[in-house]
Amino acid sequence: MPCIAISTHRYTKGQWRLVRDSIAALFLLCLNWTSVAQAAYEPERRLQALDIPELTWESTQRLQVVDQPLHVRPFSSHQPPVQLAKSLAQHSDIFQRVLTSQHKIVLSGLQPGWHWLAEINAVPGGAQGYVSALYVEGARLQASGNDKVLEGTTADFSSLSLTRK
Repeated sequence: MPCIAISTHRYTKGQWRLVRDSIAALFLLCLNWTSVAQAAYEPERRLQALDIPELTWESTQRLQVVDQPLHVRPFSSHQPPVQLAKSLAQHSDIFQRVLTSQHKIVLSGLQPGWHWLAEINAVPGGAQGYVSALYVEGARLQASGNDKVLEGTTADFSSLSLTRK
């Protein structure tokens, strides 16, 4: 059975528009699947490129969250969380913001199509956490520009300390 049939039927203008629009929609749908598949490769490649000697990496986990791909790569280290945050902050193309709490440091940022997050938790003898990338192209999230903490500068972690009480 052929994939495309050629018909000698004469279409009205309305029918022809429907056929034309259906073909266009199918074509765009195929293109979108291709771009999503190509985009899904990007965070895996980028996660592998986060070559930080202080970290012991586990394998990358691929999940789906509300039909969006999520890549999570857990790590552990004997280094203190502040040192790891400094090392990860060097990747300012994916991490533009930093948040701290008593026993945790969170780096986050947007890269075209992806929201990046690094969570570093203080544990006895070092730190553990993960780096994740969530596909957000369809959500149309954008950085506001006013809250970029690390852009064009090196984050100053000199006054930051995490102590476990």
